[in-house]
Amino acid sequence: MTETATFVCSICGESSTDICVYCTKDTCVNHRCVRCRRCSDCCECEVPLTAAEAEHEPVPTFEPVLTIEPVLTIEPVPTIEPPPAQPVAVTDEAAPQPEPTTEDLVQSLPELFAPDPPSSQEPRRPETNEPRQD
Repeated sequence: MTETATFVCSICGESSTDICVYCTKDTCVNHRCVRCRRCSDCCECEVPLTAAEAEHEPVPTFEPVLTIEPVLTIEPVPTIEPPPAQPVAVTDEAAPQPEPTTEDLVQSLPELFAPDPPSSQEPRRPETNEPRQD
C-alpha cells in the first residue's frame, strides 16, 4: 500500500487538495476561488465565489473514442550506380599555363609600363599657409 501525500493550506493550515493556478500554493476549499481557481491572496474577482456558494462540477473523464495504430512501411531506397568514369582528353587549352614574368608583362602591355612624358609646365608647388619666400 502506498502513502497518499497530504498537503496543507498555505493560508490557514488545514489539509488541502487544491493548488492556486497563479502562485501554485496549496489551498483548501475555503481559500480557493472556484471562478478563477486562484487562492484568496491572488484572486482578482470582484466577488469571489467561495466553496459554500458554488457547486463543484464533476471533473469530466474522457474515454478514447478511436484507437489508431500507426502503420509504418519503410521502402528501400534504390541505389543508382554512377556511370563509369570516361577518360578525359587533355588539350593544349586545358593544360596549365606558366605564370607570366614581369618582362612578359612589360612587352605585352607597353602603354602601361611606359614612362610618363616630361611636362612642359613648371612643377606645382604644394600649397601651404605660409607666405612665399622667393
